[in-house]
Amino acid sequence: MEINLHPVQVEAVNLCLDKSKRIVAVTGPAGSGKTTIIKHVVNALAEQGLIIGVCAPTGKAARRITQATGIEAVTMHRLLEYPMPGERDPETGKPMNPGQPKRDTYHPLFHDVIIADEYAMVSYELDRNLIDALKRGARLLVFGDVYQLPPIEKQQAQMEAPAPFERHLARDGAVVKLEHVFRQGEGSGILIGANNVRHGRVPAKADDFQYVFTDNQPSYLIKYLENALDADVMFNTLDNQIITPEKKSWIGTGPLNLKLQAFYNRAELMIDNLMLPRHSWDKGGELTIAKGDKLVCTENTYDMRDYHERFADFGDRDLGIQSTFIPVPPHKFMLNGEIGIVEDIFADGSIYLNVGDRTVHIPASFSEYNHYKDNFYPKDPRRSLDLAYALTTHKCQGSEFERVIYMMSHTKPFMLNRRNFYTAVTRAKSHVMIVGDQKALTYSLRPYVPPKPYVAKGR
Repeated sequence: MEINLHPVQVEAVNLCLDKSKRIVAVTGPAGSGKTTIIKHVVNALAEQGLIIGVCAPTGKAARRITQATGIEAVTMHRLLEYPMPGERDPETGKPMNPGQPKRDTYHPLFHDVIIADEYAMVSYELDRNLIDALKRGARLLVFGDVYQLPPIEKQQAQMEAPAPFERHLARDGAVVKLEHVFRQGEGSGILIGANNVRHGRVPAKADDFQYVFTDNQPSYLIKYLENALDADVMFNTLDNQIITPEKKSWIGTGPLNLKLQAFYNRAELMIDNLMLPRHSWDKGGELTIAKGDKLVCTENTYDMRDYHERFADFGDRDLGIQSTFIPVPPHKFMLNGEIGIVEDIFADGSIYLNVGDRTVHIPASFSEYNHYKDNFYPKDPRRSLDLAYALTTHKCQGSEFERVIYMMSHTKPFMLNRRNFYTAVTRAKSHVMIVGDQKALTYSLRPYVPPKPYVAKGR
């Protein structure tokens, strides 16, 4: 055990190593050392010769924990081996349910310990499936920030009940609550502001925590960005992010992204551009991109190779011969929530997207296999790309940025609450700018209230 750990961190590590505790929950605000604890726990468990699995609810969160610790992490869906759409049972040939993981009580995981990060985002269904998949004697260690936004649940009763992470934190003797924050200094305006938001108090202005009141937030944002250019502060990079609680309002991601794209990339759009195909359910209209645009991936695409490129040789199910699968190269997958900058667009419509740790090649199409119909069909992964100059708070959960601008307006109060506010400002490491109005700030300090279910008129 390294001696430079905070006493509460040491307590957390020791509790995670306590074999008598089947489920351990560790919570703390951003920068309180949860990742450091995970790294120490993994090293200690590995020295004991135990098999460890590290996971997170989203691909982006899994990627972040891998980068921060050097420990290979996967999504919970991949860990539990959820079937791909159309996948068939290799023994019976019957179609498998994509919502039912292959790992369960009858086919448990082989790991001795599962470590799950960003557990505040985990739904009831995923929590139950993960616990059911633990083998006899296996342990589950969950980490997260309980003050962040809760998961989106399918049932209203679950939305109104304490989230799974909150229930784990209610267990006696298997909980550690971190309060000391290491990411920012003790005098950090971000730390002080976030703590005030968490308790429903108005955050005080500071050098690194600022806000401005205006009746026209989008117009002020553009003026602010114009002045920021003189200071060489850019929000069309991976380092900085504009966050909004909305998607469709005038401060929502749809309108804001088009304004920001025109501000940052108008010249490139005039020279050479590409119109991205959209999903049939996407009502956001056409989307044109160009080199230099900031994009986000909206779903996991684990393999963008043609189906035949994935195997060195093909087996024969009837003879019991397995195919030899070639591991997916880093440039041929993209994860939900990953943000990237368009490096190049080719004549065939394919894209080079720099996501920070690698450049991903996104083809215009690749062949996928339909297990239901036993045939091949083309799939276009570009449908899962969208502009990322502005992102929702939910989409940014699990990420870190140097600078954050958070948009708010009293005209759209539905998503304004202290959990959304707190989650947004704690994404920043060095600077926060709030662009809103006085009423919006008041609304943003209200306790979180689960959304009500939609009921059609006349029913």
